[in-house]
Amino acid sequence: MLVYFLLGSAVAYSLVMIIYRLHFHKLSRFPGPRLAAATVLYEIYFSAWGPGIFEYEIDNMHRKFGPVVRITPDEIHIQEPVGTSSNSDGWVKGTRELESGHCRPGSKAHSFQYKRPSISRVLSLLRVEVNHIVNNLIEKHQVHRMFSSRLRLFLASPSEKKVQPISENEGGDPHADSSYFMPDSSKADIYEQLLLSTQGLLNGQRNWVSNLSNVASLLWHAYSSLPAPSSSVNWAGFYIRDDKFPALASPVSSPPLPGAPSSGVTISTTYSSSENQLLLLGPFQGKPACQQIRFGKGVCGTAAAKQETIIVPDVLTFPGHIACDAESRSEIVVPILVNGETVAIIDIDCTVPSGFDDVDKKYLEKLATFLAENCDW
Repeated sequence: MLVYFLLGSAVAYSLVMIIYRLHFHKLSRFPGPRLAAATVLYEIYFSAWGPGIFEYEIDNMHRKFGPVVRITPDEIHIQEPVGTSSNSDGWVKGTRELESGHCRPGSKAHSFQYKRPSISRVLSLLRVEVNHIVNNLIEKHQVHRMFSSRLRLFLASPSEKKVQPISENEGGDPHADSSYFMPDSSKADIYEQLLLSTQGLLNGQRNWVSNLSNVASLLWHAYSSLPAPSSSVNWAGFYIRDDKFPALASPVSSPPLPGAPSSGVTISTTYSSSENQLLLLGPFQGKPACQQIRFGKGVCGTAAAKQETIIVPDVLTFPGHIACDAESRSEIVVPILVNGETVAIIDIDCTVPSGFDDVDKKYLEKLATFLAENCDW
């Protein structure tokens, strides 16, 4: 009986460890073979065939999963950009718990390995030591600054993520890499990454024109990195209440129209009632769209007037739908609220029915709240 008890305990422990490594481990969000993430037997299997075999398998992993790969339960392997001549030993100088893998002749990758400490030491090590590694990566590879900052934030604890924006020194000019999204990530993970990128791009800038332009681009690239139906998004952008546009902040005079007798036309943005409020086209990605939408009209106007998110599984069944693009079949609209008023809306269209769900609603509402608080309206 004791033998069976010990055997059963060993099996149960192994299953618990596999579940932990695949879903709760600090490295669980990095891409790589699931078998390699679950057990060290994956490495042992290839290593048993001879020296260099596992290194060859790591190259195959990079070709399949990208520049950052989880190769064992407690190790990630980072592939260097072409042309890098520095040795990885210098990047982890002064860290006793980490050791750097030396490059094989002709290799462009470095492996950062843990010396098999206990699980608790691995978890604390990730939070304490990874900043040192990534900061050195930032200094050596300027074009990968945004990715490096995002790597550090992925490994940070939840409290660190909330209070640690990507600063100007950490991110530099982040535009080059901010549209890169981790392959094979879940929709929730992609949205989390989008929120982090938004936080970095908006740091130090409160002009909504500039900010929404970048966020529209982020949304477009985020959806294209996901499988269907999210990859079928054909329009992503914003509509803004017309009095929030800089040129309409107060009554202005425009040049006279050809043949018009008057010397100018005065444009007023004082509304006699809320029904007269207008949404004007703002920054977006996709085909040309409707120039203006009145509050209460169509999906966008209805969401703006009701001040609530609207998900439409099939726009053909929505009363009064305004068809800017005949290919659109489903839509989600999220209002951006400031002091109890709708100042703008996030509008996402998809070419297939039921393209959006509660995950989209949850994270787009987070994005709307962030934009409301971090732009000057």
